[in-house]
This record gives sequence, C-alpha cells and structure tokens, in this order.
Amino acid sequence: MGRSTRIGFLIGTALVTLLAAGVALFKNTETAPESIAVGILLVALVFGGVPGAVAGMVFALVRRPRLPYIPPVDMWSELVERCAEATRKAIAAQPDRADELSRDLDDLRGIAQLGRALGPVDRQHPVYRKLERAAEDLGG
Repeated sequence: MGRSTRIGFLIGTALVTLLAAGVALFKNTETAPESIAVGILLVALVFGGVPGAVAGMVFALVRRPRLPYIPPVDMWSELVERCAEATRKAIAAQPDRADELSRDLDDLRGIAQLGRALGPVDRQHPVYRKLERAAEDLGG
C-alpha cells in the first residue's frame, strides 16, 4: 500500500471509530462492553477504513508526480554547444586568446539567435550553414 492509501485508511477508520463510539456511549444497552468494542472496530474498518483507503489511492493517482520539464533542443543549440565546447578546449590550450575566442563565441550565439528568430528553417539555410562552418572552423 502507498503512503496516501495508508493515511486514508487510518483517517477513515479513526473518524468512523469516533462516530460509532459516540453512538455506542449514548445508547443505553445491556450488551457486554467487549462485544461493543469489537462491533465498533468492525464497523470502523468496513465503513471507514475501506473507503478511506480507496480515497487515498485516488488522491495518490491524481497527485502523481509530474515529469520534469525538458526544454526542446533545437538545431541552433546543438551547433552553439559544439562551438562552446571547442572554445573551452581552445581557451585551455591557449589562455592568451581567451578574450578573442569568447567574443567569437558571443558572435556565434548572436547568429544562432537570428536563426531562431527566422522560425522553422532547414539545414540548407544560409544562416545555418554559416553557423555550421564556424563550428567546423573552431574544431567542434
């Protein structure tokens, strides 16, 4: 049983137990207290625990964990990531060119932003081909 099912079972049983005990206290009978207690427990389990467990299962199904949002990867991001990786490697190899390479990477990001603004294009579009050539030039 899941946690929500157990909690529903316990809450349902407790509420019906209180209700049945309240009714039994105010009713004047000659029945033995042990049989009253067993009757209260049976009524609570059947009429409180079972519906509470079903309500808990429904609650658990409704509250099912959502899958994390994974943003779609577009063709522009793939090329920019290739360029960024090549730039990181180049900066590690040649730290004195870090500023120049960073500016180049920013320019490539700008080209990718332009490509996204164009909307759906194929891989033969001039902007895409320019970005692809730049990625190849960087070694990515």
